Amino acid sequence: MVRSNGGFKMRGSVHLQSVDGTMIQLYDYQAQMVQETYQTLKQGVQTALIIAVMGAGKTITSAWIMRDCVRKQGRVLFLVSFTCLIDQTLETLALLDVSATALQGKRRLDPNAPVVVASIQTISKRLSQGLTLDQLFGPEPFRLIVADEAHLLAFDQVYQVVVTHYSKATQLGLTATPWRLSKQEWMGQKYQRAIVGPQPTEIIKRGKALPCRGFQVEGMFELDSLDIQAGDYAEPQMTQIATRPEALDQVIDEWQRISGDRPTLMVGAGVKQAVKQAERFNQRGFPAAVIHGGTSKTKRTDIFNAVGRGDLQVICSVGCLTAGFNLPPLASILYIRATKSKALFHQTGGRAARIHPGKTDYHLLDFGGNLHRHGDPMGEQDYNIWGDSDGGSDWEMVKLCPDCQNKVNIFLARCTSCGYLFSEHTEDDETLDQLDLLKLTEYFDEPTAQKFNEIRQWRRRAWRDNLSPDKPIEHFQATYGYIPPDEWFKGATAVARSQYVNYLDRHSKRGRWADNWIQYHLHLEFGP
Repeated sequence: MVRSNGGFKMRGSVHLQSVDGTMIQLYDYQAQMVQETYQTLKQGVQTALIIAVMGAGKTITSAWIMRDCVRKQGRVLFLVSFTCLIDQTLETLALLDVSATALQGKRRLDPNAPVVVASIQTISKRLSQGLTLDQLFGPEPFRLIVADEAHLLAFDQVYQVVVTHYSKATQLGLTATPWRLSKQEWMGQKYQRAIVGPQPTEIIKRGKALPCRGFQVEGMFELDSLDIQAGDYAEPQMTQIATRPEALDQVIDEWQRISGDRPTLMVGAGVKQAVKQAERFNQRGFPAAVIHGGTSKTKRTDIFNAVGRGDLQVICSVGCLTAGFNLPPLASILYIRATKSKALFHQTGGRAARIHPGKTDYHLLDFGGNLHRHGDPMGEQDYNIWGDSDGGSDWEMVKLCPDCQNKVNIFLARCTSCGYLFSEHTEDDETLDQLDLLKLTEYFDEPTAQKFNEIRQWRRRAWRDNLSPDKPIEHFQATYGYIPPDEWFKGATAVARSQYVNYLDRHSKRGRWADNWIQYHLHLEFGP
């Protein structure tokens, strides 16, 4: 979304003037998603899934559709799994002058608001207290129900109760990760049609997100020896491996070698691991803090602000920062766990793709072999909603409550039925074999390898044809939307330094920056 007071630069954009006179604009691909949604619904489709990568603007796109529904006197229910998404949605609706209210916790619901933004956990709690949906929301039915993070919500029991009650309502789902691990479940079971937005590579080319530069290591976790709990690799065993002193230090050594001083989000398997890794970061002089499911909103905000100011370098988390989390300064993801869930890995592994001054890409340091299993979060994606598109094992993204045996979303800290608070698993004290950690190496899938080879070929061609060494970089940026990493250039021309200096001298623009320009290209060709 763009807010401006003047003309519109993007061809095919759609705009609306709000009450304060500000122009609110949809990018052309957002307008296309809106129009395709309307065309789909006109064909008689009642359930549709909007798929778009983080940064593509799913919130403003869905808010535009909700605004149009309200203008036709329709009532809208917007459902979220994570309460952090509520304020973000309310703020976006306010930009479009749509009156909305929230049902969450102790917030007071406005019964006259045409849009209700509701937490699925709050609905579950109120229903368990004996209230009905009509008592919660009033007798007027909803014409449109929108499910954010639909890859989770669409299979939620309470969500099914809601859509069954409002059976005549149109259902729209929003997700960036339309994958289920169970071979018995896929998004096509819940949605008749998919409206697919631009691929991550297109968003990068448009300058709305940054590419991921992945690094991986095999050997920290011996996956064949790990137990499976609730369908994923056992968190206690991964925590025990990752909190060994040599592992804590090796992670920091590799992080420092590759990511240097980049603001970083560390993702671990358990709270104990996050705490231990943060302690070791601080002991070694890198300011770090911990965020987990029980961290208050105020504390989280303080931590985010400290990262923004440069006072804090590392946030150690346990996978709770997967949705509604926006911290643009982050430039590195430290992933110290293995997961079978492609959705979980892409949700957390893409959190540093936001644009920020000085950032040209972000690092994903993967100690769990997840890049090999699930691919680049910012690469080309298969958004097929039919069949076992995740290629995972036969399990659900849920855990069982030990008190009431209710199936609960694996991301939630509290049971939606009885309120049971999930705590850390008891650690297994059995001694594990000595850890043998390896060095992180750059991850090259086929598209990345192609780009790597292209820039090197283009540099050799520029040398051969006596063209400016800037030309290949400009061509790469025009093709893919970003400048490749410096390390990709090293040794591309395979010529002697003296020959290359003469070549650069011929193409340098005389002036105060000529020496810097020559130094830059020498750095690319021969390294620091």
